[in-house]
Amino acid sequence: MPEVGEAAEILKDLVTISSDSDKAHEDMGRIISYVYEFLKRLGCSLTTAGGKSRPALLARCGDGAEKRILFSGHLDTVPVGMGWTKEQSEIEEGVMYGRGTSDMKGGCAAILIAAKRLCSDGIPFSIIFTTDEETTMKGAKALAEAVRESRAVLIAEPTNFDVVFREKGVYQFSITTKGKSAHASLPWLGNNSIIKMGTALTALKQEPVGENDVADRLTINPDVISGGTKVNVIPDETYLEVDTRFPPSMRKSDVEREIRRRLENAGLTGSDYEIKEMHHLPPVEVNPGKEEIKTMLALSGGRLISVPYATEMVMFRPYNEKVMVCGPGEPKEAHVIDEKIRIADVERAAEMYYEYARALTLNQ
Repeated sequence: MPEVGEAAEILKDLVTISSDSDKAHEDMGRIISYVYEFLKRLGCSLTTAGGKSRPALLARCGDGAEKRILFSGHLDTVPVGMGWTKEQSEIEEGVMYGRGTSDMKGGCAAILIAAKRLCSDGIPFSIIFTTDEETTMKGAKALAEAVRESRAVLIAEPTNFDVVFREKGVYQFSITTKGKSAHASLPWLGNNSIIKMGTALTALKQEPVGENDVADRLTINPDVISGGTKVNVIPDETYLEVDTRFPPSMRKSDVEREIRRRLENAGLTGSDYEIKEMHHLPPVEVNPGKEEIKTMLALSGGRLISVPYATEMVMFRPYNEKVMVCGPGEPKEAHVIDEKIRIADVERAAEMYYEYARALTLNQ
């Protein structure tokens, strides 16, 4: 078992190093340096990739490590935000609070604890740590080739120990409605782009989706909006950013057609609006009958599940068909105020990752 207090100590170190991916000036080198030095002390072979501002790290430990288990985690977080009632890395009754505790520095801490024990016992393994999962996933893409020969790829995102074998795709885009400026006292001389955007918003209204079927349904969420310049000027342009998530039964082109169909059915024409793609990740799915996935299920005691969000699984799947997500922490804690994780769950994950690497080695 891990040393008493080790999980809390490592997780606190990670949480107290700010790694807000939305801050262009945030130095991700600090948090990469922490895990780099940790793994260097264990004798791992280390390679960095990606840009200087958003580096990624590949660690190999032991002979033939490239053909054994590869653990994966991201060290970046969303912004801390306002309204917290707890201090960053505060511990209360066995629970640590702080941005990234659940998503996903808890999983990263568990990987580091498992790595220490695996090195001590001479069990080969690999690790990929990235610092841009919340934005571009370029780090995972840069190192994806490294998973090609891995026996399995295990991403330590928070799943409450369930095992993810399928994720929805992501298509994020902007809509700009076009109008014509005029003095607000003479509205007939203008064409109000905000009114048009109101029509678009009504057309894109999300149908009710329950927790039990969200993984199989298209979801549409308008999340950012701006428009107008002054209260007495008819606005000629209004801007909207939309996030959609779609199941493996759909493609991005299906989503695009559905969006345009809704807008046109609401009375908007092609000259009324413009759509521009911002970000796209395809859905991903693996065969849950693979031995490596069944072994993880047996160790975790969790369920086999589909999820409505995306992880770096999408970057690794083209190179390896035995990739899955399983980690400590509640998925609902991701990106919320007073984010938290049970320290005991980090310890449990570290033990589970050790046993998984050991099991795959013995069954090689």
